[in-house]
Order: sequence, then C-alpha cells, then structure tokens
Amino acid sequence: MDSEKLDKIKYALTLRASQIPEVQREMLALCGCIPGRATMREDFKACGHGNLLAFWERMIARFPDAAALADEVWADYEKHLADLNSLPSIGEMALNFAGALARDLKAGRPRRSPEDVEGILTICRGCEHWRAGDQRCGKCGCWIRKKAGWAQEHCKLGKW
Repeated sequence: MDSEKLDKIKYALTLRASQIPEVQREMLALCGCIPGRATMREDFKACGHGNLLAFWERMIARFPDAAALADEVWADYEKHLADLNSLPSIGEMALNFAGALARDLKAGRPRRSPEDVEGILTICRGCEHWRAGDQRCGKCGCWIRKKAGWAQEHCKLGKW
C-alpha cells in the first residue's frame, strides 16, 4: 500500500475513532490528545501522533473496510476544500455584506419570522449553490440563515 493511501487511512480512522468514547480514551493515553476534524492539522503538527502507529494498526485490523472508509472521508475533505474555493472573492463578499447592512439599516432593521427563515433555508438546500457544510451560498458567499432573517434581503438568483 502506498504511503499516500496509508496516510488517508490513518486520517480517516483517527477521525472515526475520535467519535467513539472508549477509543478516545486509548488515543488520549497514547498521544495526549484527541484529534478532531477541525483541529486535525494542528494536532498532527503539535504531537505528530507518532505514538498512534500501533493504534492505527489495531484500527485497520478492527475495521477491514478501512480503505473504503478512508476514500469516503477523504472525498468529503476534498469536497470541503473545493467548497472553500468556490466562494466569491473576499472583496465581492465584503461589498455584498456592506450593501445588505446598508439596506437593513435604512429599512429600520425588519426581521423575517422563524417560519419564513426556515422556508428560505428549504429553498436554498435544494439549490446547486448550497454549501451544506457551512450553510453558505456559493454564489454570493452569504451565510444563508443570517441573510434569510433580514427582511430586506433576497436571493441573488431570484429564488426567494
């Protein structure tokens, strides 16, 4: 097995294992931390998880489908990275926000009802630009739950 594939398996198994309480205790005893998706990169820099080699070998034995799991987790990670790159530029998002803020203040800050916000979220979840991971629109870059609450705002594509 090539080293890249092995690294993907280690990453996937570490994430999966960090969700299982009894395995969390074992990881904590071996390397002093419990890596998670949000902190994985920093955790690996801090301790390298070199002490987890035996742990990973046991996990691979325990989960024979480790390679398939690694492919699944890695595909999710690559999609997350692609999503990050699919947003408009920082400048464009800043202009979008500044315009929304100005419209909101000028209108006296009216808000939509929670039911209306949920209706908008339902529409957005069905859109090709919906980014489920951070609940943002890939077209305008806005956090939809926040934008949907402002009564003056609307979809850039005219969907709501």
